[in-house]
Amino acid sequence: MSVKRQQGGGDQKDLFDEALKASLRHDVSGEGGTGPGTAEEQQARTAWEESRALTQHVMEEVASSANLNQAYKRVKANGGAAGVDGMSVVDLRPWIALNRERLIASLLDGSYQPQAVRGVEIPKPGGGGGASVGHSHGG
Repeated sequence: MSVKRQQGGGDQKDLFDEALKASLRHDVSGEGGTGPGTAEEQQARTAWEESRALTQHVMEEVASSANLNQAYKRVKANGGAAGVDGMSVVDLRPWIALNRERLIASLLDGSYQPQAVRGVEIPKPGGGGGASVGHSHGG
């Protein structure tokens, strides 16, 4: 099977393009202020703003349509197991179609809270206790 076919083919419209574009159109404004403070306050504010800008940049990469579409295609290609929410891969596409704008907005504004990770016991050779491995599922 070709890589293109495994990833869901090139003929599918990317699920996240429009939502990401809409989210990035909204202005993400900084904190207001009443004027210049002490040099230490300005330096701290500048460091905080640089950190916030870096975080925003990283989250824009995470929420990019290319990244989210690639993640969806990987889950679909490997037949990912349902998470704690019970959502199957078959149910994922319609969920994304209904919730993509809210998902991307929550990623960008920092309000996204991933669900719990489902633990799976893996037996150890020799009869010892099994190791617990977590599997996450977005949805």
